[in-house]
Amino acid sequence: MLIIYYPINLVYIPTVRTGSTSIRRYIERTLHLQYYNYHIARAKTNINPEKHNFYIHSSIAEVNQYVAGDFDFFTSVRNPFEKLVSYYESRYAEKLIDCKWPNLISGSDYSWNTFTEFLLSVYNIHGHVHLDKNLYYLNNIPACQHYVQTENLYNDLNNLLKQYNIYVPDIPKKVLNKSNRKEVSSYYKDSKLIDLVYESYSWEIKTFNYTLN
Repeated sequence: MLIIYYPINLVYIPTVRTGSTSIRRYIERTLHLQYYNYHIARAKTNINPEKHNFYIHSSIAEVNQYVAGDFDFFTSVRNPFEKLVSYYESRYAEKLIDCKWPNLISGSDYSWNTFTEFLLSVYNIHGHVHLDKNLYYLNNIPACQHYVQTENLYNDLNNLLKQYNIYVPDIPKKVLNKSNRKEVSSYYKDSKLIDLVYESYSWEIKTFNYTLN
C-alpha cells in the first residue's frame, strides 16, 4: 500500500498479480523527485495499523479506519481469467501454498492440488472467486476512484499521475513478467469455472471488456 499525503491524499491499494510491485517502485521514484510526504507499507510482520505499520495488501476499509483524511483510491486490475491462473501458479513457484497472509486468499484453507480444485474450494468458502474483493470493495461495490489496467499499465499510470499534478519521470519502464505457462484457456476446460469467474468478476469484466480468449 502506498499513501501520498497532503495536498493530494491519493492511496494506491496493491492487488495480486497486476504489476503492483512495478507500480509502487515507479511512483516511489516520482515522489523522491517531488518531496511529497508519503508512506509506503512494506510490513509482512509486526503489523500495527494504529502506528501506520500497515500490511502491504491493506484494504480501503483499513485505511479509512486508521488514517484520518479524505482519500482518493486507485488500484490495478487485470483480466481475471489470466490473473487467477497467474496467482495459482505463482503460489507454487514461490512455494507459498501453505502461507496465510492477511486480506489474501491464501493458505491451507483451500485445495491447491489442481487449478479446478483451487477455484471450487475458494467458491465453497467465500461464495465467489474474487482474489481482491477484501481490498478494494466496500459493501460489495468497487470503491476506487481510479483503475489502472495491467494491460496498459504505464500509460494508465502516467495519465493518472498527471491528473494529480504528480511529475512523471523519464525512467525505464519495467517489462512485466511473461509466463511460459500453458494457454490460459486450457485451465478453463470445465465450463463451471468460466461461469464462476464471470459471476465473481462481473463488474471488472463489464467495465474493462475482459474475455477468456
